[in-house]
Amino acid sequence: MKFLEYLTISILLCLNLSFCSNINKRSAVGPLWPNKKIPYTFSNIIEFNLNERELIKNALKQLETSLAINGETCLEFIERHNEPDYILFTDNGECSSGIGYFPGKNRISLADDCIKTGTVIHEVMHRLGFDHEHSRQDRDNNIHVLINNTSNKENFEMTLNNYEIDVPYDFHSVIHYNSDALQNANKPTLISKVPILLSDSNEIYHKREGMTPLDIYKIQRLYKCKALEIPDFITGISQDDERVEREKKRFKTEANFNSISNEMIEKYLNQTFSLCGGNYFWPLNYPLVESNHRLYKLICMKKKSPGEKCRFSIECNSESVCIRPFFKKVGYCIKIDNEKINNLSQNVNDSMFEYGKKVLNVLGNLKKKIFG
Repeated sequence: MKFLEYLTISILLCLNLSFCSNINKRSAVGPLWPNKKIPYTFSNIIEFNLNERELIKNALKQLETSLAINGETCLEFIERHNEPDYILFTDNGECSSGIGYFPGKNRISLADDCIKTGTVIHEVMHRLGFDHEHSRQDRDNNIHVLINNTSNKENFEMTLNNYEIDVPYDFHSVIHYNSDALQNANKPTLISKVPILLSDSNEIYHKREGMTPLDIYKIQRLYKCKALEIPDFITGISQDDERVEREKKRFKTEANFNSISNEMIEKYLNQTFSLCGGNYFWPLNYPLVESNHRLYKLICMKKKSPGEKCRFSIECNSESVCIRPFFKKVGYCIKIDNEKINNLSQNVNDSMFEYGKKVLNVLGNLKKKIFG
């Protein structure tokens, strides 16, 4: 691109305040790509072998597929031919990317330990225009940043403006750090301000395998694509009050055996039934947010079918319960008839021994699969 053309485009882009601000200061949303087909290429064959290139391509395809609604593509990543604006995957010894689009070459650095699907998507999401979720201006309402526990303080700086759309804080965003990120002396660099059912320390841990529904929604809205519909889980919840009460009782029984406090149990049940309704549940490792923001419904997970792994019966659908030995962290959703399910929910104050006898009673021939 000739210098004069580049300068003209840069000036025009600077009419967009987010682009100009991104040159001198950090913003939560950087300049967006002008076209929805985004070319990419690799710096040279030495830096990435064929397997690594394939993983990066698959990560881009996963991102692309996640954003599509009913076959309608939002963004498309294409291999570069001679397009002047493109993403260049390179390796400068770290995992890093600029925020948003700039005319010309847009570098994403992926060192050897960055060649993982979730990390690739993390860096590409930066290039799509997003700074870290834990850098949002409203982050102090949601997390404590323990800045003295890291030497990389710039990675925890707060951004200057929030998203242009009303999206609630996402603790498990693919661009949110875990609590052990960039830590010194094994001390957490950030923790949740709101409680987490399965964490005494409020430390945030999630598998960075792909985008969350809130990540997807943000990109769709900012790039003016068809967006995820927000489900209405609340309708129909009162149609089976007996079932709801049964699930609550069983969860209290199981949670008590796992030394979860009554206060946390009540908070979790309120979260699940107020936001997720009867056929979905709030993820067990997601902070119990106090907000009833309608987009948090996207975090709710569909209840699991018989044979799927679980920790508590509230994760399983209405025809099954979660059976796991007390010495194991994970069990399975097991299908049993309603009478037996009721038998497992009769008394919240059952001792562990009494409850264990009931479990063994209803399992019958399934004992071997679960305990073997």
